[in-house]
Amino acid sequence: MKRYLFMALLLALASCDIVEAPYLKQPVDGGQDTAEVVRGVLLLDFTGHICQNCPEGHRVAQQLVDLYGDRLVPVSVHGGFFATPYTSGEKYRYDFRTPEGTELNSHFNVQAWPIGLVNTLEGNSLSFASEWPSLVAGQMELEPAVALELAGSVADGRLTCQAESRSLTDAAEPLWLAVWLLESHIIQWQKDGSQDIADYEHNHVLRRSLNGTWGQEMPGLQATGQSVPLELELDWDGEWVPANCELLAFVYGQSTGQVYQTLLVKPEVEQ
Repeated sequence: MKRYLFMALLLALASCDIVEAPYLKQPVDGGQDTAEVVRGVLLLDFTGHICQNCPEGHRVAQQLVDLYGDRLVPVSVHGGFFATPYTSGEKYRYDFRTPEGTELNSHFNVQAWPIGLVNTLEGNSLSFASEWPSLVAGQMELEPAVALELAGSVADGRLTCQAESRSLTDAAEPLWLAVWLLESHIIQWQKDGSQDIADYEHNHVLRRSLNGTWGQEMPGLQATGQSVPLELELDWDGEWVPANCELLAFVYGQSTGQVYQTLLVKPEVEQ
């Protein structure tokens, strides 16, 4: 199964152009229309550092990032039993859990790993890692319904963020925007099969949300051509390494859970 999955990804890579964020082609008079915007896809990967099967999900997610570039945004959501830190010894003492990750894990009633959600927050759409390549490929083919712009900066112990969403088509449901902070290159313990790996590199780790786990409604965004700006702030945790952090914004439908657009950017770090 792993061999066939790898070959499928390799063949797809040979025929796929990688488009980097922010997924905009040449702007027309400073605006964005459907012809200029490409679709970003969100992958929530439910995981835990004492989950021996979870690194297989990490590897599939990374293969998909290698294939699609920044158009594919994986998020490592640590929650539940397998994310619980040890209370003694030197292994697995680090706590990856966040209130947002715990809420997501509980809301979707995660009971098996590696498992995730591909471009949806609909609870009955959980999928195993072996299913992600085909699900992601299908989402990549869809036309974008929303354009996103996102910027952020870290200065004086604060993260500030400016986001703007613009609807490219009429939406049949209220649209919400969530902005999350992710961090990569975290070196900590991880179980991988029967191995205990001391220097495992944890990437795309959910650190915090800037506007709540589920984000907030963007009134007016349902109508074509409507733009909704948003400014957010977050106290910076000294444990986070700014150079390793990224801002994720995604727009989704309140009723269906369908993710309409996803964007990942690195915040500027002011010295």
